[in-house]
Amino acid sequence: GMVARQRAEIATRTRGLFVRDSPLLWKALGGIDEGDEARQKLAELAGDHRETLTSYAAERREGAPGWLLLWLALVLLMTALRRRAEVWVRQDRSLGTAVALLSRPVATALAVTAVLRGVLDPHAPASWTSIAELVVAVAILRVLSVLLPRSLRSGIGLILLLLVLRVAVQLTPPGFALNRLALLALAAGGIALCAWSLRALRGRPELLRPAWRRRVTLASRAALVLFVVGAVGDVLGAVALATLLLVGTTQAVLAAVALALAALILRSLVQVALLTGAARRVGITPAHSDTVRTTTFRTIDALAVIVWGASVLRAFFLLEPLLGVLRSGLEWKIPIGAFSFEPSDVVIFALVIWASFKLAALIEFVLKLDLLPYVDLPRGVPEAISHLSRYVLIGLGAVVASVAAGLDIGRVTIILGALGVGVGFGLQNIVNNFVSGLILLFERPIRIGDTLELGGTGGVVQKIGMRASVVRTWDEAEIIVPNARLVSEDVINWTLSHDRRRLVIPFGVAYGNDPGRVVELTVEVA
Repeated sequence: GMVARQRAEIATRTRGLFVRDSPLLWKALGGIDEGDEARQKLAELAGDHRETLTSYAAERREGAPGWLLLWLALVLLMTALRRRAEVWVRQDRSLGTAVALLSRPVATALAVTAVLRGVLDPHAPASWTSIAELVVAVAILRVLSVLLPRSLRSGIGLILLLLVLRVAVQLTPPGFALNRLALLALAAGGIALCAWSLRALRGRPELLRPAWRRRVTLASRAALVLFVVGAVGDVLGAVALATLLLVGTTQAVLAAVALALAALILRSLVQVALLTGAARRVGITPAHSDTVRTTTFRTIDALAVIVWGASVLRAFFLLEPLLGVLRSGLEWKIPIGAFSFEPSDVVIFALVIWASFKLAALIEFVLKLDLLPYVDLPRGVPEAISHLSRYVLIGLGAVVASVAAGLDIGRVTIILGALGVGVGFGLQNIVNNFVSGLILLFERPIRIGDTLELGGTGGVVQKIGMRASVVRTWDEAEIIVPNARLVSEDVINWTLSHDRRRLVIPFGVAYGNDPGRVVELTVEVA
């Protein structure tokens, strides 16, 4: 029922957007007194909000203890990490932001919990969302007060003002002068916040990385334009368009602030957690914690951007139509002779293949750096196991992707058999190098770290890949050697079974010298 009511509300708000549906603002303000009717509508609107809140609370009552436990767990975790971070920040000044965030564990945990709650329950009614945002706003302002310098804390008040004005717009009856004045005030607050943001980015460019600074500047300018257009539409009588632009842009701005703060909190938690003893016990040592941190940070940023994009589309009532178009497009059948497929099959196939590559890379990383170094194995065996594990996982991923996409395994086998002939002729060099790489991994005549001499050039093996291997010469140059060449040609491996070698140094001695004396001097020099 809740989703149906939301769809009906979307249809109502998006009908007749680009037409004047009300008189000019000054005429509406100077018209007939609408006090009694406005109070009646306001009472009806309050009753509707109260009913919606009651029904929503009854539906979500069972999940409330779980969210409370999550909040308590985050508070305890942040409190424990704060004590350690306060010690570590003396050696690493980059932890200053993390310490500042962890100094407000209750507010920080509340902000993270609220963002997760909104992401996992996008169909919550506007009444509930407004109340939750007002409560969370206090938490966000508490956190921002320790992050922003004193000269930029005026923006905190502008954010709170924008949130209050948006709630005022939602609580006033649509179509009345009071609602239009609230819309105009919302536009003024949004313009003030955008102007403050642009001025802060120009005055304090060090607050954000260059790439993010450009994106935030572009988004602030776009929001400024939308707020201005919404204000003009409200004054000229296009109230439906003004409501959509102003409320939607406000929700996009507030979502950006909340998600940016949540991402910063998660990044800080990861940064501190990687320095703990628990991280070392699970195998994340300082030697490769940078790789884990960078990958995790990118994942957090990507998820924040995706969620923000969905929030913007939902704020402008574009998410449902877009999902409908995508759903119809993915279910469209494309016939090719007696065979047909849907774009959704291609998407599923690509996603499974992508996931298999990522999983294979992760497993190879864990095996190579965390597990196999602690096992007593001959040199070269750990690299062979990690590489073969990656190949096997990618192959299994291809099979799973084919099944998930709805492909008939029998037909796939026939197609692969037919392609094998073409591969044998057209890609025989690539296949030869790949098979040669497998031979190198199984037989291990050449291993990573071996000293080779190939074609008069000597060096150390750095990597054995699927198609070629990398040899670093004594001049620090890197030679890409096809695997087939290492298998089919004569290669001198100076360190195959041991690292001892015989050196022959020829020298000449004049005739007539005492041979015994020559031997004695030679041994002495050696």
